[in-house]
Amino acid sequence: KYAKGDSLKQIHWKASAKKMELMTRKMIEIEEPQPLLFLDLNVTDKPGGLRIALEDNIIEIALAIVKQFLDADTPILLCSQDERYRETFIRDARKFELFYTDSAEIAFQNYSGIEEQIQYYYQSHMKDVGCMILITGNMSIALMECLSHHVKNGCSIVLFYFGTQYDEEEINRVRFLKDEGVVCYDIHPEEDLEIIFGSGHSEGEQ
Repeated sequence: KYAKGDSLKQIHWKASAKKMELMTRKMIEIEEPQPLLFLDLNVTDKPGGLRIALEDNIIEIALAIVKQFLDADTPILLCSQDERYRETFIRDARKFELFYTDSAEIAFQNYSGIEEQIQYYYQSHMKDVGCMILITGNMSIALMECLSHHVKNGCSIVLFYFGTQYDEEEINRVRFLKDEGVVCYDIHPEEDLEIIFGSGHSEGEQ
């Protein structure tokens, strides 16, 4: 209802005509969903060279994603688990530099599935997730079912999955998620990151 001092620009003329009195538009501030980046630090059973390449690529992609969000003035919440579950809110260049420096010390020491991190986040925050990004080298049935559930509930999901060309079961799970609406990048540790981010990186840039 119109009150003295309200801007005339806020008057809802159609509603006013129905009510036979001046009504104003209710201005509601809509909170943008917080983008989440889930980083899978699971211990992998891949042989030495592949394991090192996998871990390096997971970190590089995480750094590139966070940088792209910050370049677009969008903070991002990084969720990971090694000895314990952690949340790191990266909102500016200083926080990014800290993450960049700390990334050299990240240890892949987790033994629980990344779907458990997602569940823990939901239990801790009790709110829906609008945008979820995952980087993982594991595609279990539990993770497939978890992502399928959340995408059906309206969550936008992007999955960076480091698999192999020979595991037919995991290939089928990724294919299923694509059909469900998950944006999937199915890549291999030895592939160049330009497949995902293009050729705009200078030598040594992450």
